[in-house]
Amino acid sequence: MFFLEYKSIDDYIDKICEQVRFKKAHNQIAKEIENHIIEQKESFLKYGLNEKEALEKAINEMGDAILVGEKFNEVYKPKINWNIIFFVSIISIIFTIVQGLFSLYAKNSVYDIYPTNTKYIIWEITNILIGILVMILVCYIDFTKILKYSFFMYIINITLLILSIPNVNSYNMWIGTERMAMIMFCFLPLFFGGIVYSNRDIGYKGFFNCLINILFPIIFVNHIKDRSVLIFYIISTTLILIYSINKGYFKIKNKYLVSSVIILTFILIYILSIYFFADPYYLIRIKMSFFNTDELGSGYVNYVISEILKNSKFIGSMIPLNNLDIDVNVINKLNDMIILKLIMKFGYLSAIIFISIFLIFFTYIYNICKKQKSVLGNLACMSIFMMLFTQFITTVQLNIFYIFPSIGLPFVSEGLIYKTYVMFNIGIFLSAYRQKSIFQDNLKIFNLKVKLELKN
Repeated sequence: MFFLEYKSIDDYIDKICEQVRFKKAHNQIAKEIENHIIEQKESFLKYGLNEKEALEKAINEMGDAILVGEKFNEVYKPKINWNIIFFVSIISIIFTIVQGLFSLYAKNSVYDIYPTNTKYIIWEITNILIGILVMILVCYIDFTKILKYSFFMYIINITLLILSIPNVNSYNMWIGTERMAMIMFCFLPLFFGGIVYSNRDIGYKGFFNCLINILFPIIFVNHIKDRSVLIFYIISTTLILIYSINKGYFKIKNKYLVSSVIILTFILIYILSIYFFADPYYLIRIKMSFFNTDELGSGYVNYVISEILKNSKFIGSMIPLNNLDIDVNVINKLNDMIILKLIMKFGYLSAIIFISIFLIFFTYIYNICKKQKSVLGNLACMSIFMMLFTQFITTVQLNIFYIFPSIGLPFVSEGLIYKTYVMFNIGIFLSAYRQKSIFQDNLKIFNLKVKLELKN
């Protein structure tokens, strides 16, 4: 009898856990095994066996501890998603080169290519390689240890914003708190997922706590000079909140009505914030995108984009413009206009392929988000998905309508800080994926299906 080899259930479980290399899974395995043995023991007691016999038979049915442990080691082995690592790495390098070519060449004409300086491309590729290294290193970090400091990160951000107020920090002369606050703002949507997790299952109280965490930093909108950061923050956190409501994490009724109210509220908040606090330039951009009444003044860029789109082909370079008032090279001076440049040089088909690559990637990582077994893992992955998707859609509208600025386009936009930022988030996503079978919020009793798999 197997039970004679072990002094107690704990001894049996310890022997199983010795075979499992990933120590973080030990607690979960112990609970699953213990629950199953107790359940089986109770069943055998009903058939007239005494306590000792029932326990012995329950353990015997589990099988040899070493064999069971080896099976658990396979089930709970952390798995790295190399598909994402390879895809992100290759796409980042390819698109960085394409973006670099558009930035370095065509100084005099969008149709001709004249090389000027390849050092820029080499530098950006170096930034990508640094970002890839960061992604892989972060992948091996326990994402739960980062998200547990979510509220603390909000406090840091608000502190930096307060220090950015004129007369508080002598216009950032003591320390560059404004730039630090803007960088922190870009990370807040990720930590907002941690805020949602800590406020789940407590109804409207948890919902309002999350709402306050979104709104409070916006109070300092007057000191946020970079509108792209504000837009990114509002859109991504709003999407995360709506997703959490519809997922039932707050356990509130009328969730679709609440989601609709949130969308309208945040649209109003943004309109009021840019109307009362922002530079009128952003209001003008919205107006010019739909009603361009100043083609050679404030609406000049919108006018140029409109003419480029009208004269571009499905395949091939766009038709040369005869309008002497239009200088298409103004596009080369704007950041993150790669989609429009592709349309100009190669036609709409190239832009469709470019966008399709991103949509395939987003579809893939969204499906991974849905398969997360824990609420925290789901929120972490979904927050990163919303962050990257928000950056993507704001960049697309920038290339077509030129309304709202974007903080960047994932895997494409230049700069070491931005590339590292994107790769850090991908690393967190990979960390959650890597441990998806370990972290579960609601542990269930070891079921018959798993038991049969272990037996076989």
